[in-house]
Amino acid sequence: MNAEQASDNSFEYEVTPEGKVFSCSSNWRGYGKREMTQKLNSDGYPSVRITINGKRRRMAVHRLVAEKYLGPRPLNSQIRHLDGNKLNARLDNLAYGTAKGNADDREQHGRTSRGISHSIYIKHGFARFK
Repeated sequence: MNAEQASDNSFEYEVTPEGKVFSCSSNWRGYGKREMTQKLNSDGYPSVRITINGKRRRMAVHRLVAEKYLGPRPLNSQIRHLDGNKLNARLDNLAYGTAKGNADDREQHGRTSRGISHSIYIKHGFARFK
């Protein structure tokens, strides 16, 4: 499931280049368009809960932004955070790239995982950014 499928759903969502996601349809509470709450997923990326084909699903915000503004993700590519900060889902911070490019970014920004305790530290966003 991708961002296109999310927008084709009976519930409509709006994704901004700034990394905000809005629900544009009315819900059972009678709200109209509203900004959706972002929570960190198990990998430490901001995510929102959207409904696709009647099923609720949590999707990473950076994935929604990239697929909407950068187009479909090329085969065997990953979404890169250019500043090394996984909390920054702004369009100007995202690019598609190879696994090697993504690993080089992690190394450059000091976010390469080295051991279990370091992995936990990195996963929860406690690494220092250069």
